[in-house]
Amino acid sequence: MFRRRLQTLPPSPYPHVSVSPSLEVTWGQSVRVTCSITTEHSGGTFTLKHQTRDVQTSTSNPATFTLSSVTFDNEGRYHCVYQKVLSGQSFSSPQSDSIRLQVTGETHFHLRDSTNKHHHQL
Repeated sequence: MFRRRLQTLPPSPYPHVSVSPSLEVTWGQSVRVTCSITTEHSGGTFTLKHQTRDVQTSTSNPATFTLSSVTFDNEGRYHCVYQKVLSGQSFSSPQSDSIRLQVTGETHFHLRDSTNKHHHQL
């Protein structure tokens, strides 16, 4: 009788995600998002995702991603996914818990009246 030996892999760990300086940042400020995983699973690639879109990738562990000069487009949920190739096969971790980045700040609009003598700020 022929028996096949199956290679079993340890359960995929969840990556950890954190943010600095805080989850609420001022428009124009920089934010650092850090993804990490237990060291026994190192050697793969982190992908930082915003909503469903890939933002950046890194092979460092921990991986720190900088969002420079944030705008309101940067608001929303972020999470990390970790991918590693073992024996020629690619394995992905479950996604990390998500963090919700909130961007605060004032938006200024400069309007000129028809005589161009006055500026109005809303």
